[in-house]
Amino acid sequence: MSHHVEVVVHRGLNRRAPENTFAAAQRCVDLSLDYVEVDVRTSRDGVFHILHDTTVDRTTDGHGALAGLTAAEIARLDAGSWFAPEFAGERIPRLDELLRWAKGRIKVYLDVKQAHPAHLLDLIYATGMEHDCFLYCEQVDTAETLRALDGEITLMAHAYALDELVEAQDRVRAQIVEIGDSVLTPELMAACRAAGRRVMVFAQSDDPVALGRILALEPDLINTDHAEAWLRVVSEHGAG
Repeated sequence: MSHHVEVVVHRGLNRRAPENTFAAAQRCVDLSLDYVEVDVRTSRDGVFHILHDTTVDRTTDGHGALAGLTAAEIARLDAGSWFAPEFAGERIPRLDELLRWAKGRIKVYLDVKQAHPAHLLDLIYATGMEHDCFLYCEQVDTAETLRALDGEITLMAHAYALDELVEAQDRVRAQIVEIGDSVLTPELMAACRAAGRRVMVFAQSDDPVALGRILALEPDLINTDHAEAWLRVVSEHGAG
């Protein structure tokens, strides 16, 4: 096999470092992976930050909603000690800092939880990452606004069934569609390809047999928490 599946690492290499941090992103770079996935939220004073949850409670020593904190308050939080002592002092990254750091190192998948669409586009272009990222929006109206503002930026949408593929085409003209491994079929894959969409599989398992089945279908990308397990399967199958 020579087909190369681009590897998208969910919240960074979060089995080896605290999720959504520079440490987790650096470990993706160390393994020469293709994309790091990060979640985008906005602070009280309008600064984009990388955090999955609505609140900072689970992954920092702070409390409360990120949207209720200022950038200065967020910068003081420890986002690493909860994971392991050696990550003490790791911070919640600002999106502008992460994009500038990523340029030339790794591409970025932005899972947009809460962000002003026009301001987000401005930042992506200001950091020169417009060709090295793609975006998924939790709120479909945000995706529609992004597409109305920019016809070229790469957007991703879910297509876990044929009707969702049609919606992804019609509403946001998404260039990438994500299919969950539990509903992945050759037929759905073929429909996405016939529509001219790249296919990303969201792989929730680290089981080598399940990952081998995904590899055999030759998706364009895989989104996973188990990048190292995927790399082992790729190596065993002699794939690119």
